[in-house]
Amino acid sequence: IGFIGLYCRKIIGVRSLLTVEPNPATIEMMRRNYALNQLKPVVVQAAAAAVNGEISLDVGGEFWENSIVSTAAEGRRITVPALSLASLVKLLPEPPTVLICDIEGAESHLDFTQLPATVTRVIIEMHPHLIGEQRTRELVEALHDMGFRTGSIEEHTLLLVR
Repeated sequence: IGFIGLYCRKIIGVRSLLTVEPNPATIEMMRRNYALNQLKPVVVQAAAAAVNGEISLDVGGEFWENSIVSTAAEGRRITVPALSLASLVKLLPEPPTVLICDIEGAESHLDFTQLPATVTRVIIEMHPHLIGEQRTRELVEALHDMGFRTGSIEEHTLLLVR
């Protein structure tokens, strides 16, 4: 848990990183993994969403199955805080330059127009099996309309650059 953040901090040398994680159990696992690497995560317990408030999170199954758009009927649901991209940006010590987004279909609930112009890279895993092919195309087109171009694609993960 927290692999991408650990990689960014330890290998790439990223100075400022904010992790957004809605599941408190996952946050505890992340904190343990960071401690094993002599680091502390900067993490906010919330789901990234279009607007601030609360949202229902399916926490059934494995940690990677946690989602606000889960189709699992047997999953346990908890209510978690939801924060917009604009609110998350305000929590940062400096303007962000990259957004890394793997949120199990919840990408369809984000308002990417809230990203500041300082964000020049978006790395996003799309989940068409959860949100549909049409919604996936709409999200990519919206990012293209914001000046991002697709730099590369690996399976359902896109690098968008502006």
